[in-house]
Amino acid sequence: MTKLRLSRTLLPEKRLAVLCAVPAVLVVLALMTLLAGCSDKEPWKNLSQEQKIEDFEYLFDILEYNHSYLALKVRTDGYDWLAHRDEFEQAVRDAADDKAFAQAIARMLRQINNGHTGMFLSRPEGGNGMRITVGVDDYRRCVDAVPEKGKWQAWLDEYYSKFRHVFDPMVKYLYMADSVESLRPYVEAWDFEAGLRAAERFISARGVDRVKELASRSAEILDFHEDCDVFLMVGIGQVGGTALPAEKSFVYFGIELFADKLDRLAFMVPHEFMHTVRRGGFNPATLTFGHLVVEEGIATVFSIVAQDLPLDNPKLKAALPFMSDEAFAYCEGNRKALTREIFSQAASPVTPELAAKYLYSGPRCDERGVPGSVGYYVGARAVIDLLKEGRAVKELSRLPAQEVIDAVLRRYC
Repeated sequence: MTKLRLSRTLLPEKRLAVLCAVPAVLVVLALMTLLAGCSDKEPWKNLSQEQKIEDFEYLFDILEYNHSYLALKVRTDGYDWLAHRDEFEQAVRDAADDKAFAQAIARMLRQINNGHTGMFLSRPEGGNGMRITVGVDDYRRCVDAVPEKGKWQAWLDEYYSKFRHVFDPMVKYLYMADSVESLRPYVEAWDFEAGLRAAERFISARGVDRVKELASRSAEILDFHEDCDVFLMVGIGQVGGTALPAEKSFVYFGIELFADKLDRLAFMVPHEFMHTVRRGGFNPATLTFGHLVVEEGIATVFSIVAQDLPLDNPKLKAALPFMSDEAFAYCEGNRKALTREIFSQAASPVTPELAAKYLYSGPRCDERGVPGSVGYYVGARAVIDLLKEGRAVKELSRLPAQEVIDAVLRRYC
């Protein structure tokens, strides 16, 4: 690992850190913001615009002359990152303080779209962060116990008992049941050996690293610094990701469903992370169906924006769960009617019937051709409408769902 200095005289007091990839060498530049605190002896002053531009130019020049991936991206994607220098420099000039400067640099590096190139902002001293738990070894012990105990008892003793704080909210909010016993039919029908093989493929494909990268990027965009546990578990083939109300915030990913579809993580991780950020904004006991549709819509839109992708139809379709070309075309052709149908029930409590009909029916369509995830589509379209009116994604992350509902009702109902 080779260390480079951005500016020999300025780096110690700025404490910046940047990750860059160069041919055959991973160059790590430590880019830490003032968020880590400052000396008690000397008050911190934000960098001057001249200092910011100096650092920007030094970093850009390093990448221009050493990062071979830039030329490859021109050939494969038709995107010339170097041609956007003026745009990147203007964003740095517009940065009001060090924090905005660091975020401008982070956005610039994300445009390279290479997993080895990015920036990580340090947490405040004594601050909080994410803890990632990988439950594959525990699941392996569960699989080993199946011949002796049977599927259900082995799962209860070796897996559920250790992670009940994760599974119990899933039972309550996803399965809308009172007891873990409701999962028994699914556990008994599950192929434990296949689940383990899928989990091992996920690990081998560096899926854990990908989740870390996407979660860190989401936290940076949303300026989120609270405690959050991320569980990479082997489920029973039903839940890809969820972030549910709990005493302690957590995000769950069923890695058996991503073993051969790692590209889906790019949408799933920011989607669930947005749910985590918004969990403090509502009371599960009073959650209405309309609120739930909006929550899914905001998370869906963020999963696109977090990748710096345009909010066009192809990207929206890709971000929606279980949405085929035919189903998406149906939604587009019947958007107004579907919006009215769903939001006319906005004040209703969330019931298993409503959730299954409009949100969580997987790839199935009803007799009219309405897809089971139509609520995601309608919610996302409502959020996109607000963005077109000037709302910012970061603002939406803390916007009361009722304001979105009211805007939809004024427009369509």
